[in-house]
Amino acid sequence: MEIRLVTPPESAVRPIRHVEVPEVVGKFDPLVREFRDLTARREVSKAQMPRMLRILHALIGEAGRRGHQVALVANRKEYDGSTEWSGVKDGHLTVKIGAHTEVVRVTEEGLPNAHYWERRNYYDKTINRARTSPPSETDAKATGRLQLELLGHAGSIRPSKWTDRQDRPLEDALGELLWEIEVRAYQVEQRVLAERREAEQRKIAWEEAKVAALARYNEHRRAEVLADQVARWRKASEIRAYCEEVQRTHPDDPTTTEWIEWALGYADAINPPATAHFGPRAVTTATADKLAPFMDGWDAHTPTRRR
Repeated sequence: MEIRLVTPPESAVRPIRHVEVPEVVGKFDPLVREFRDLTARREVSKAQMPRMLRILHALIGEAGRRGHQVALVANRKEYDGSTEWSGVKDGHLTVKIGAHTEVVRVTEEGLPNAHYWERRNYYDKTINRARTSPPSETDAKATGRLQLELLGHAGSIRPSKWTDRQDRPLEDALGELLWEIEVRAYQVEQRVLAERREAEQRKIAWEEAKVAALARYNEHRRAEVLADQVARWRKASEIRAYCEEVQRTHPDDPTTTEWIEWALGYADAINPPATAHFGPRAVTTATADKLAPFMDGWDAHTPTRRR
């Protein structure tokens, strides 16, 4: 089944709406204040931080008004129990719509975060190399171009990064960013629904395959019983014919008579002459293992096709 992720119809996702960024904020959203205090994650210069905080305040507020859930990214737990964070891998914010979550990285173009310099300086110290520039010195090299990026979409044809441009500041791109998140959430929802429909159709086909397999299993049982009855009938008939011929040629031999009596009893045991012959009754249920040879390419235990 091929699932194409296309732009949804206008009726499914609200149109792009401009998000107003205030010039002055009396009290920042709690998430914005928490973001500001996580200095080790800072990828924005001190000079541009006030502006970025206002942008995030507007973005988080608008997302909340639309019913979306916004949170700060938690530290990643490593295999040894320690915690780690990386702007490239983990980002800064999550925006959740329904069951879908997008991760937003908040950066200033060309500016590594403080955590990067801490790790870099630790590395330099271990190899006795001159200490690299601390974060305070790198701020002087900042470009001033702020950007917001949706992580995890490398190679996608859809937009995933919004940066200050000469013809458009980042503030004017917030509506487009939120719209893109909503589009992606819609696409994921449609994919989940399509997969659910496919699973339901697959289960229906599997149930039908089990019904057909049960019919084939019953036919197989009848054929086996019939083959056994024919084999016993043929064997008993041959024994009786043999005994008749021996009696004709050796009528007065006591040893022969004893043998023939046993042989005729054996023939009657494997194929009683007065017994009515009938096939086995059809069963209405059978174990998966018994149905497996008759499933016509389906797995007998789960609604999946065998490769």
